[in-house]
Amino acid sequence: MKRTTTAIQQSSSEALFAGSAPVLPLGGPPSDEFVRVQVYRFGEFELDERCLELRDPDHCVSVQPRVMELLVYLIRNRERLVTRQELLDRLWGVVAVVDNALTTAICEARKAVGDNHTLQWAIKTIPRRGYRFVALVDAVSVSACRSEYAVAHATKPRTSGRPSPPWSGPWR
Repeated sequence: MKRTTTAIQQSSSEALFAGSAPVLPLGGPPSDEFVRVQVYRFGEFELDERCLELRDPDHCVSVQPRVMELLVYLIRNRERLVTRQELLDRLWGVVAVVDNALTTAICEARKAVGDNHTLQWAIKTIPRRGYRFVALVDAVSVSACRSEYAVAHATKPRTSGRPSPPWSGPWR
């Protein structure tokens, strides 16, 4: 069964970041000199909005872009219940999605942070209402100048003399 969510026509990243604290937009830095970004630490994980990376102590955790947007949105709104409809509107906008798309994204987000539907140490389900990020979060504001942003997002050359294997990439 398909249904269409209603929202102002915006890209999902614009909808995700609408009305929140000043942060780096997904498309690049704004024109002012300094940019405010957040690094969220919870459990053994760190979510960096500047790089859009989820890291555990050993490595960077690979997550799909929509799952990353879901995690960021839940963490930013951790002080309240976020309804299913709100998440559908923010993450999918006016795109037609099947009913279990949000459930699948929640499962993937839980898996990425070592949570599941039984433990719910990070993402708690409020039956028939929505979700809430319940892990203790330490939010750190970081000021980054635009030149730092450019350096952080530049492609880094390989330092070893070996050629890259065809399967290497950010999805590893």
